[in-house]
Amino acid sequence: MKNNVKYYRLAEISTKIGSGSTPKGGQDNYKESGISLIRSLNVHDFNFKKENLAFIDEQQAQKLKNVIVQKNDILLNITGASVGRCCIVPKEVLPARVNQHVSIIRVDEKKANPEYVLYILNSSSYKQGLLNLAETGATREALTKNDISNYYIPLPEIGIQNEIANLLSNYDQLIENNKKRIIILEQMAEQIYKEWFVRMRFPNYQNTKFIKGIPEGWEANKLEKYIDVYRGKSYSSSQLKDWSELPLINLKNIRRDGGFRRDGFKFFEGKYSKTNLAYSGDIVMAVTDMTQSRDLVGRVALVPNINVSKFIISMDLIRLVPKKYPYLFFYSLFRYSGIGHYFKQFANGANVLHLNPAVVLNQTIILPNIELAKEFEKLISPLISEIDNLYTQINNLTKTRDLLLPRLISGQLQIKSKEEQRIKGSITPFKQKQIIAYIIKKQHEKKMPSGEMVLAKNIYLAEILYGVNTGFNWQNWHYGTYDGAIRKMLLGKDQFFVKEKIGNTSFEVLALGENKAKILDKKYYTPNIENLEKAMDELLEIYSHYPTKERSRKIELLNTTCKAIADIQSLDLDAIRNAFKEWKTEKADFPTKWHKFTKEETEECIQFILSKNWDKKLLTN
Repeated sequence: MKNNVKYYRLAEISTKIGSGSTPKGGQDNYKESGISLIRSLNVHDFNFKKENLAFIDEQQAQKLKNVIVQKNDILLNITGASVGRCCIVPKEVLPARVNQHVSIIRVDEKKANPEYVLYILNSSSYKQGLLNLAETGATREALTKNDISNYYIPLPEIGIQNEIANLLSNYDQLIENNKKRIIILEQMAEQIYKEWFVRMRFPNYQNTKFIKGIPEGWEANKLEKYIDVYRGKSYSSSQLKDWSELPLINLKNIRRDGGFRRDGFKFFEGKYSKTNLAYSGDIVMAVTDMTQSRDLVGRVALVPNINVSKFIISMDLIRLVPKKYPYLFFYSLFRYSGIGHYFKQFANGANVLHLNPAVVLNQTIILPNIELAKEFEKLISPLISEIDNLYTQINNLTKTRDLLLPRLISGQLQIKSKEEQRIKGSITPFKQKQIIAYIIKKQHEKKMPSGEMVLAKNIYLAEILYGVNTGFNWQNWHYGTYDGAIRKMLLGKDQFFVKEKIGNTSFEVLALGENKAKILDKKYYTPNIENLEKAMDELLEIYSHYPTKERSRKIELLNTTCKAIADIQSLDLDAIRNAFKEWKTEKADFPTKWHKFTKEETEECIQFILSKNWDKKLLTN
């Protein structure tokens, strides 16, 4: 069912749109505390940064009384490189004013939900619209009050706005929780490094002899003895593509405090040298900086594992390759020791700062013995791995949130009502075992018995394609969709299910146990089970046309493709293949579904889904 969506100018749904100014005297007249003065550096997409928040006194604030910030105000950056960034003001920074680089958008909450409006402004298409306005106006990289006031956004009825905002805020909460966990893990890694190699309290330090403050067995030498440096690729704009199989790591991938940003990739197509390449786990350093404040130069990042075989790095970066020492030791040295801050003072240039890699190689450092460095790596490796996993989760959550928004607005994707959610929650473990039992029964009747993983795929397909209410919570496991509750039910003591060997082979399939009469008792038969049986009849008929040796693989491909379409709410082949890249397996020869299934296989599967009209089910679930 489509939503009744109308388009309104921001001025029509707002009670105030406007920016402020900087108090006379500029930052020299800022105070230690008082009334917050919000500047563009505080405003980020969905996120308000309190670092470097300025303060003014009552007298200064009185001169800015026309831009008093109120609860739920949207803050929009309107000038400079950060134009278009926006968030909702956090209540803890109030009372507050804004300067001339930030505009207030005060939504009339009788007409629109501020959080919903924020999601629209931060969505890719509407964000690009703001950026286009900023670039084509009379003043470059600036949004005027008129630009903002006349900017059209889609508005369904207020109840739908509230539901959309509530749903998407759940994703934001998960993202925020993961960010907090990353901060804690980063602090732990930093403190371990400093404890061992700055405060010199490494294991057995009490029994170590120190000579002029340096532990015996440690050595001092230039970095060129321990690392090799490789320059990045100089490229032209014509070599950048919307997508290619060679992601380009560039300055946007480097965080200002060090670490890797996954949203900064560009994509390269053209000739390159092997020395321009980087791989997951490599260390890259920024040697160029567009900011005169030297926020990036000298900072390092660890190339993440995103299921890409190789990357290419831009000319603004260098790749640091340890000769003998562990990678994570050198990454921690560059990240946590303060040496990056030291290097940045040697960067020079009129408009763009450049750091000569020779400065890095000529720097003398003190290194522990290699055994201690390996011991350190062993200790922090789980922390770095978990940080990488959390960033992957954030990336997936962000993509899902952004893909959901346009479909939620249009009504292509319906938000389940509280009553629908209550009904799903009413599926008891016994009813779930019933579902398992009837699937096993059908599989044996059609002479296609299976193990646990194919069973799980069939349950998922029956739910997503035929509307069977199963009550399971689906996750992307290495062999397909799965819920750990299934195994607990199969191993239960109620003897509903057993495993049987097929002939003289070691292969086992699921079968019904000695208490099957109870689980199949007709007094428990419901319309939901009737629907399940019809679903299994059709699915098993489809499977019967698969060659026996390929059946398991083809079922997995169908299951994977359906889950990807439902998750990303798109039938676009490249988008689905990208979702496959995020779906990890436990096989060395095909670490992701992208590696396991070819592009041609995936396209053929999508066409089959379209021929069955299943796309209508997948894009509205």
